[in-house]
Amino acid sequence: MKSQTGILLLLIISFYSFGSDVILKGKAKGYTTDKIPVYTVKDYITGEKLLLAEISFKPDGTFQTVIKTDKIILIYFDLYVFKGSMFIEPGKTYDIELPDKTLPTDQDKFNPFFEPINQEIFINDTNSKELNYVIGTFDVTFNRFILSNSTIAAENYIRQVDTVAVIFNNYFSFCKHPYFQTYKKYKLGYLRQMVHKLTTENAIRSYFTFNPVRFDNPAYMELFNSVFQDFFIAFAKTVNNAEIISVVEKERSYMAMKKFILSRNLIFKNDTLADLVILKGIHDGFYNFSTEVGMFKNRIPSNQLLMMLDSFCLQTDIAEFKAIALNIKEKVTCLMPGFKAPDFVLPDQKKQDISLKNYRGKYVYLLFAATWKYGCKQEFEQLSQISKQFGDSLQILVIAADEKHEDITAFLNGKNYKIPFLYAGKDKSVLEKYGVTAYPTCFVIDKEGKFFISPANAPSEYFDKQFIKKFGPPDERESPIFDDLFDRDKQ
Repeated sequence: MKSQTGILLLLIISFYSFGSDVILKGKAKGYTTDKIPVYTVKDYITGEKLLLAEISFKPDGTFQTVIKTDKIILIYFDLYVFKGSMFIEPGKTYDIELPDKTLPTDQDKFNPFFEPINQEIFINDTNSKELNYVIGTFDVTFNRFILSNSTIAAENYIRQVDTVAVIFNNYFSFCKHPYFQTYKKYKLGYLRQMVHKLTTENAIRSYFTFNPVRFDNPAYMELFNSVFQDFFIAFAKTVNNAEIISVVEKERSYMAMKKFILSRNLIFKNDTLADLVILKGIHDGFYNFSTEVGMFKNRIPSNQLLMMLDSFCLQTDIAEFKAIALNIKEKVTCLMPGFKAPDFVLPDQKKQDISLKNYRGKYVYLLFAATWKYGCKQEFEQLSQISKQFGDSLQILVIAADEKHEDITAFLNGKNYKIPFLYAGKDKSVLEKYGVTAYPTCFVIDKEGKFFISPANAPSEYFDKQFIKKFGPPDERESPIFDDLFDRDKQ
């Protein structure tokens, strides 16, 4: 696992560290003491974030930061209630304007479904042929058409869509930028897919078989992800292709899968496309929870998908695809029991830095919470009892997602909690690493720093019983304390 993480790091460095400088500069209101993360996605199959830079501001609000890239990429800005986005090209300088700082309301904080508002970043001194301007104009017109035709899939709109495609192509014929041409082609392809309800085979022939693979273009990948969703299961349902599940479960080999796909359907005669389709199939296989009867009743076992993924990493000769394969493995295993838990260094209530590594040799009960949530406050009341119950056998850590460190200290004032409360920080990266989307969220980390129970029950959900039961029969437990607890639990 450690060596694979190192390989992934080297691949990411090679893609983003040795390119040309892209300079982002400008001025913004209200962010003086903040650091704004700028990120892209590692790939468009996993959708996982890759931090590129952090924007720091001078007292007058001006800023300048440098990003290295050897290709055009779509970048994002975390701006509290806004999510900014823009495309950047290698070697260019962008004078940009960020929206004024606006913090989420209390209602936003309490809303588990709150999503930041998408906001295109305004670029000064641009022109009508600049990539962001052209794509922005295209998107506004495209989205307006979609919204104004809410019944777009109805029969009478099919001809209209074809007419609109001609109009779009004519209107934007002035822009010969290859990246935009691909973007436009696959956005219109996505629209046709929605309206015409193309069969998978027709869609593949029309947009993929005879076209270059553009895995770094968001419009290409939007249509790709739609057409090839749950590929292994969908392909198995077609005539004479049911054996594909057997290839996954028995062969567990990337080359065996590729040979099977290429031999069964000429639409996959593009080797590079076949590789990307296999990666998509493996990724979606981890998240397919089909409830259908028969051979599709249960999803493909994760361990067999992992074996095929390892086979892909070893045998592919395309560096970018190896990086995607490693991204998939990192995503699907990052919270699995037996895999290493992400480390962190966070300040406690006394502003002393605490690392997960500090507790190697102990079991650690992590509780992600927010001190302003009533439900979390109720859980805190039970932590002292759990701490007393397990003693030195279990270290409890609360990671608080409050906006300010002062909010945590104010909450703890006058309370006699002897448990460390750590401050997650404004960037919330530790929350993302642990996949935290609701509070409380809990995990148990073992003595070697690996996930032991993931996720774990909250204190009020009989965590103590869950923890005791995890150790199995008395002769398999590592501490006599569990014998006493187990016996007490049976009474």
